[in-house]
Amino acid sequence: MNAFEYEKKLLDNGFSGKDIAVLRQYLGKRYMTYSSIIDAFSYRYMILIVLQVIVFIVVILDILNDVSSLIPWVLTLLTIGPVFYFYPMARLALKAFRFRLKQHD
Repeated sequence: MNAFEYEKKLLDNGFSGKDIAVLRQYLGKRYMTYSSIIDAFSYRYMILIVLQVIVFIVVILDILNDVSSLIPWVLTLLTIGPVFYFYPMARLALKAFRFRLKQHD
């Protein structure tokens, strides 16, 4: 499959033109294929989820240990949570993860 067909496939599966432009930048810098870039972003998303689960477990254990730490943790998570959502690479990683899941079905 050539690059044009792959880009069309990405557009059909939820990627925007801006997302594809970011992927093209990675193509030029690292001499990778679209498939390998999608795999890399998919792995980044899985790592991000694992890190969030670890943080969530730490928060729960700390709150169970000392209830007075509830308010600082809630404020911290409310501040940091949107950063993960609005971070462009996290959204691109999520799209890559969903795309990769559709490809394996």
